[in-house]
Amino acid sequence: MPNLSPVHRLLIRADAGPKMGTGHVMRCLALGQAWQKMGGQVTIITNTLPARLAMRIHTEGFELRMLPDCGPEEEMQIFNDHITRQNPDWVVLDGYRFDDCYQESICLNGSRLLVVDDFGHGNHAGADAIFNQNAYADTGDYTLRKKSQDIIAGLEFVLIREEFELDHGPPANHRKIAMGNAKRILVTIGGADPHNTTLDVIRVLDQCAEAGTSVDVIVGHCNPHFESLKTAAKQSKFSIRFHSNVDRMASMFQRTDLAITAAGSTCYELCHAGVPMIAIPIVNNQIEVANCLVRRGAAETVEQSDLRNGEAQNVISRIIRNPKCRESLSLAARKLVDGQGAARLARRLCSHLYRFRKAEKQDVAMLMDWHNDSEIRATRFGATAVQSKQLQDWLLEQLSGEQHVNWIIENTTGRPIGQILLESTDSNRTVIGINLVPSMRGKGIGTSLIEAACRLATRLLGNTEFVAYIKPIDFASQTAFRKAGFKTAATTTINGQVALEFSFCPTGQSTTEVVTNHHMKAS
Repeated sequence: MPNLSPVHRLLIRADAGPKMGTGHVMRCLALGQAWQKMGGQVTIITNTLPARLAMRIHTEGFELRMLPDCGPEEEMQIFNDHITRQNPDWVVLDGYRFDDCYQESICLNGSRLLVVDDFGHGNHAGADAIFNQNAYADTGDYTLRKKSQDIIAGLEFVLIREEFELDHGPPANHRKIAMGNAKRILVTIGGADPHNTTLDVIRVLDQCAEAGTSVDVIVGHCNPHFESLKTAAKQSKFSIRFHSNVDRMASMFQRTDLAITAAGSTCYELCHAGVPMIAIPIVNNQIEVANCLVRRGAAETVEQSDLRNGEAQNVISRIIRNPKCRESLSLAARKLVDGQGAARLARRLCSHLYRFRKAEKQDVAMLMDWHNDSEIRATRFGATAVQSKQLQDWLLEQLSGEQHVNWIIENTTGRPIGQILLESTDSNRTVIGINLVPSMRGKGIGTSLIEAACRLATRLLGNTEFVAYIKPIDFASQTAFRKAGFKTAATTTINGQVALEFSFCPTGQSTTEVVTNHHMKAS
């Protein structure tokens, strides 16, 4: 992960409550964890939040600021005061009430704005980036947006909290699927469950699950129906255990044979854990999530209304009794979400803190110093220092050549911190290399910059295969390129030295970066 230095700030605005549930805040926790892991600071601003969730935010080491119960104009003034005082690098809005009017009222003062968009709830004209993690999301959905906006969409960016990595069990193809009937069933209908869908599910299970079945029911922070659920549990023919304030959800997933869940962000957590699931859309924006998961073989679905008219019983009963079906669901689900989405999004936001510009003749002296730096020479396949005139001529030839692209990387103050080198070959391949100044090495920003360079180069060069040649002893570079999606392709020799060849073929790239004659924003 990149290590942001100096400390960079992420300011998140999200709420949780009985009507909206807790999903907005919980997924922002994942982004905050990834940002904090990079060395950044995180502040969450909210005006409604269950006490237990507030405690969780403090435990994560985030700063929590509560907005007073006031009118919209006063709330916006207070929010803008927070932005002015903290001067964050990014402001994140996650919530459906943060519409265009709300966004236009924000005084960013140089900060960047990321809007989380699940179903197109606004035009987001003032946003620097738009983020949609859903199964149905695609960068093509936003083709009419401003060209300068970075569109970040799709399952590769699903925000999964650290707990699911720490507790993650064996890969899906080794996940133990219960033979015979599913004996351990998990019911989780979100943090609020306004329609008491949990009660409907319990009643259906009473009709189709066998005696001896154990049912774990997660009652969210904002669920107002706990008393009716306890009454149903007393009348049920099987054991029902209620869980609230669950801190280790991933461990519970690993003990589950089948999950019955709302078709919200929990579905993606279940996918990552490889849990067979039945997804129930309880609000309109969950319908397409459920449909996409069904099309990809990762879930079955039932309608909320069918829980009460008896139609859902056949579906639930069939899956409870069919281990092959559950195994198929598990394998398909695990392939969709790898758990690295929060890190990818954090790196993507990090890349906006730097920009690429074309190297020019006045940069030659600086490039010569970098080229002959002892640490950089140690990673090159021509390890000896090069005489000034020879090096100067070579660099000037590179700057004017059509096959070479030489970008200077600058931070937000305009200070050069390194370079990206690209060399096109005749076989539709582009060799990529990166050098960073001594003060920026070992901070982990390389992956973010490599990813940004590949996005920019794809726009400029079209579809191409990126190739990197790295010495076997250069573990830092190997790690950076692997995190950027590069895979070890072959072992070869360069100038008589062993080289590991890494390759990467971008797919579905976002091409929204700003490119001018001189500067290119690393978005």
